[in-house]
Amino acid sequence: TWTLAGLKGKATFVGLWATWCGPCRDELEELQALYEKIKGREDLQLFTISIDENPYLAETYMKENGYTFPVIVSQDLGWRVFPALGLPSAYLVDPQGRRSSRFHFRGVDGTLKELEKVAGTR
Repeated sequence: TWTLAGLKGKATFVGLWATWCGPCRDELEELQALYEKIKGREDLQLFTISIDENPYLAETYMKENGYTFPVIVSQDLGWRVFPALGLPSAYLVDPQGRRSSRFHFRGVDGTLKELEKVAGTR
């Protein structure tokens, strides 16, 4: 079972997307680059939630494009825990497990700086 409180201890970038969303697909390459920059860090993490109804669509899309960042396929989780007015959508979660208001992705470097601020490492 996954919970927002389970993110405690690290600052977390959470991105919501779907395979049918053009702007989402445009952003995923940069999310992969951000993931590559932070994947070994003790203070930061990234995961995404695909709201595709069929998990196979997200899994296939990830493989076809060489994306390796973590993804949970759950329409219910995406809309219930991280409400989005549109896609793509993102949130930052601080090390205490508190979710930010909606976060606008600022490219790899800009988002990394914001994530480090949330973590208290910058």
